[in-house]
Amino acid sequence: MASVDQLFLQTRWKGMISFLYYWEKYKKVSTFKIFINLFRYQPTRSRAILYTILCLTIFVSIVFFLKKSELMSYILLILTGLVWGYLINKLEKNLYKDIYVENRDLINLYKIDKLFLRYLLFKKSLDPKFKELNKIQQAIDFINIELNILPSIPVFSNQFFNLLIAIFIACIGAILSKLSKEKLILISYLLVVILLFLSSMIGSYKTRKMKLKELKTFLEWLKLEV
Repeated sequence: MASVDQLFLQTRWKGMISFLYYWEKYKKVSTFKIFINLFRYQPTRSRAILYTILCLTIFVSIVFFLKKSELMSYILLILTGLVWGYLINKLEKNLYKDIYVENRDLINLYKIDKLFLRYLLFKKSLDPKFKELNKIQQAIDFINIELNILPSIPVFSNQFFNLLIAIFIACIGAILSKLSKEKLILISYLLVVILLFLSSMIGSYKTRKMKLKELKTFLEWLKLEV
């Protein structure tokens, strides 16, 4: 007769096999992968239009800035961001139009990090045998164990990491102190635009613990549909 420890290890091993399969599928539907697919699976004409708009507006913005027309360069950069955001949204809806038609309300409800869209793509990619309730539950149980043993020490508590951050900030401060006021404003603006672009198009940064919780959410939703 198997001991309690042996049963625990057997259960955890089965859960690990299921988890690893779901984990690989989960990684393939990250926000970044969806963003890349928008360009990979679009017609050449659509991609050419996007890149042409981006290059032209950046070029004209630089020209305006060099001619001391900072306001016009800022306006053009803002318009570029708005146009790009609109076009990328249209491309996404076109690429996944079948999914959007059937699940528009839920996709809009969980639109942060494209959560429900990614769940639907995750579910679509699964092999039928991994849509069985026992495999889903095994993976959920394994994730619960991992969440309990995963360290929760924040990276900012690491002294070496803090030292690197301090050196980096000091170097940036030394460089910026030598720039003119106009260039500082432009650099600040560009940094804000880049950060907004990355957060909206590529998604927010997630720790391993956050990813595990997100995968668990996907599996809980999948379990309700089985």
